[in-house]
Amino acid sequence: MPDPHAEFIPPSPPEDPARRLAEASARSPEVAALLSAGAGRERHPRRRALAIGAAALAVALVGAGALALRAQRAPKAPPAPDRIWAGTLLSPVGASGASGDGDRTAPFSGFALQVETEPAGAVVEVDGVVRGESPVFAGLDCAPGARVVVRARSSAGASERTTTCRKDTLVGLTLRLRR
Repeated sequence: MPDPHAEFIPPSPPEDPARRLAEASARSPEVAALLSAGAGRERHPRRRALAIGAAALAVALVGAGALALRAQRAPKAPPAPDRIWAGTLLSPVGASGASGDGDRTAPFSGFALQVETEPAGAVVEVDGVVRGESPVFAGLDCAPGARVVVRARSSAGASERTTTCRKDTLVGLTLRLRR
């Protein structure tokens, strides 16, 4: 139960920010400056939210644009070959077939040999220089008409073949290994 001797104090009316600012500026200009700065910030919370949203949208758009540019600059995969010839290292384009000495030939820039062996995996030598295990592709610097000796050897046997150097030609040879 309330004390009957207590003095009744009526509730104070809600404070008016403008009146409060006027009273504070009369007492101290520094306090008035602080109060006016705080009061201005709270008056437009929607503007503040819109500004933050606009900044976030701008950052997102710049990031998306950067990703799109990176995707455009990404290297593209090489096109797949039109057809692959089984058992060959290089498919001669526009092959002219077999020459008079049994060699497969095709137009080429310079002179090169494509050597296959049956069975594959034999060590291939061209004019005494080891070129690797078959199938082998070897470009040669030789004069047209010069003799070229190709040897292949493995545990399955050995084989040797002679051909001639030709101008702007790819020569395909298949060596069958014999014991």
